[in-house]
Amino acid sequence: MVTLSTSNTAVILWARIDQTDVFIDTTGTLDTDGRLLHVIYSSQDTGWTEEHTNLSGFFLLLSTPTPEEMAAQETVHLGDDDLDRYPVLARHLRYGGNNPELSNAEAMAIRETLDGKIVEYGGRQAVASVAQA
Repeated sequence: MVTLSTSNTAVILWARIDQTDVFIDTTGTLDTDGRLLHVIYSSQDTGWTEEHTNLSGFFLLLSTPTPEEMAAQETVHLGDDDLDRYPVLARHLRYGGNNPELSNAEAMAIRETLDGKIVEYGGRQAVASVAQA
């Protein structure tokens, strides 16, 4: 199984090969030539498995809106000033990424204002939600 997301600023990949998950994720950092750096790692590197139960905290989940969601609700357009309030969401709307951990404050702010809504920044649209582990 493979999930691939690309934009003009990032390539995000998750692939399952046998029982190993492989990830390519953006770092949000540019190299000396101005190219965006990515990290490649596997679940064997991190020790993560589907049965792993020691996760705790809040995690940002971004998903591509379905046509039904697009028709049923308004899109919340976010500017740079708006994203100052949501640093993790800002990073992932700009560069992509995989389920980053949120601070309690950002998790509560997203739940209060954006949870389950379509958010848009710079042409990238996603349904934002918060999961608690």
